[in-house]
Amino acid sequence: WIELYNNTDKEIDLKDWYILFNETKITLSGIIYPEKKDEKENGEKNEGGRGRGEGGDFALSSYFIIERKTQKEIVETICTLVCEKLPKYLNADPKEDIQVLCPSRKGIAGSVNLNKVLQDRLNPKKDKSKEVIFKENVFRIEDKVMQIRNNYSIEYIITKGAEKGKSSTGIFNGDIGFINHINKEEGYLKITFDDREVEYDFTLLDDLELSYAMTVHKSQGSEFKCIVMPIYNTYPMLMTKNLLYTAVTRAKELVVLVGSKEALSYMVKNDRETMRYSGLCEFLTNSQ
Repeated sequence: WIELYNNTDKEIDLKDWYILFNETKITLSGIIYPEKKDEKENGEKNEGGRGRGEGGDFALSSYFIIERKTQKEIVETICTLVCEKLPKYLNADPKEDIQVLCPSRKGIAGSVNLNKVLQDRLNPKKDKSKEVIFKENVFRIEDKVMQIRNNYSIEYIITKGAEKGKSSTGIFNGDIGFINHINKEEGYLKITFDDREVEYDFTLLDDLELSYAMTVHKSQGSEFKCIVMPIYNTYPMLMTKNLLYTAVTRAKELVVLVGSKEALSYMVKNDRETMRYSGLCEFLTNSQ
């Protein structure tokens, strides 16, 4: 169980927040492990299976939680953290290094609404020629976007390294990139995915969505310098210990949870696992 502490009731700095995680005090400046009599000064492992300076169970330097009551308050706090406070504290790029992970797409604090709010803060409208409206989405130059289904045939050009200038095919579900060019007259835009540049005809924009925020499910297999997660009451199947674990283990350095302590408690206690129906057991039995 995680308990929340702060040093004052006034507006406070990030460094003033800390939590207790399994009786371990964790501050924004790093993890402080409980002293053990049989633990040597250097080299011995703690219960997390790592050395003192390596970050415990999740190999992270920091976790903390900011308690907010309503989804509106959660969204406002997340915007302030992502756009102002965390980039300064971590010396990080708010688009590349900080990722908001949501339990659900729906609701005020869901990924769909948070994407719109964060886009307006991090990449506001400047010039109509530098954006394209497609259904409910607005795509602008410098927007952070994600491919949401596999496309094995789309061609890309390699932009870095020994194979620079060569072409190949395939952009896959979960790939994150940044829009660098929009041509409304000819109906296409260009996106850079790491060392690959891809030209998307406007007819392919169904394959893209903004990714300032994404669902925890979509983040599986990825990692980020910092993750920020809204914690609020939603569908019970999305408020599970497994989902919380998946979210916090996406972060390399810092985890920030924003929301309801009661909802967080429910997630920690909810070890529900979805029953999976498949023919694997029957296949293995019959193959013997």
